[in-house]
Amino acid sequence: MPLFDELIVCTLNRPREVERCLASVTRQTRLPDLVRVVDASENSDTRSVVDRYAAGALSGRLIYQAATPGLTTQRNAGIRAGRSDIVHFIDDDTILDSGYVESILRQFSDDQLGEVLGVGGLITNLHRHRVPITKRVFMLDSPRTGRVLPSGRNPVVVDVQSVTEVDWLSGCSMSFRRVVFDVFSFNEHFKGYGLGEDVEFSYRVRQRGRLLVTPEARIEHLQSPVNRMAMPPHTYDEIVNRARRVRARTGCLRMRWFWWSVTGQLLALGGAAALDRSALQRARLHKGLEAARAVLRETAGRDSVRVRAPSHE
Repeated sequence: MPLFDELIVCTLNRPREVERCLASVTRQTRLPDLVRVVDASENSDTRSVVDRYAAGALSGRLIYQAATPGLTTQRNAGIRAGRSDIVHFIDDDTILDSGYVESILRQFSDDQLGEVLGVGGLITNLHRHRVPITKRVFMLDSPRTGRVLPSGRNPVVVDVQSVTEVDWLSGCSMSFRRVVFDVFSFNEHFKGYGLGEDVEFSYRVRQRGRLLVTPEARIEHLQSPVNRMAMPPHTYDEIVNRARRVRARTGCLRMRWFWWSVTGQLLALGGAAALDRSALQRARLHKGLEAARAVLRETAGRDSVRVRAPSHE
């Protein structure tokens, strides 16, 4: 039986990016059965773009859905509104290769046992880089891409030549079986930009089944500057949100390795600030230290709650 699929694009104030993304959807060798744009924009510009495509190349299969701002909130709203067998998520600032959807669906169709719960595509404008030994020692990076490290860091999949099993999927290119959402939802504690929400969600799914990346599903992620987080707050959110993921102790994640990695991270930030002396590097170091203090306070608060928990006598 053919799989009914739905492609969800969550967006906020990026009408030009949405137009470019939808144009690439129209060029698919196998169009999604349904395309849903979940929009939290402050004006009607994105709605106008969607309406134009709904009356044209994507007639009968494109739906506009208004939503409350927040990436995880928008993802969950899109999921609740649909009933497809396969749910694709792509970012609004991506461009799909013409065979993207067909290649993703092939991985699900070929999996007769239903063991594959999620599939991602290959982000073509990311390239393999040399991993310094210091980053390996502090569990900040790994030459094995697609892995989730015990510290919570997650090297991105790059340059794979064949279908590869991974620990997590990138939010700009991830597709799941509908049954996943009978058990899991996106964590709405990840507010706004939701840095790391894709890792948190897909790594939980990984504990129940297989995740794959297929190089045949090619996608370019342009990383629009609109609503893009600046580096200092990105440093803060990366540490704080990663601590929240690791604290759950999913799979291999452990807080002792989180703190080991943060030690290496702060040493690197301090070294960069000392050598560069720019305002940006000083701000990144400040935000890194601030994030470490925030995690300590949050941890102390949780421990205090456990100590004061009433007994059931």
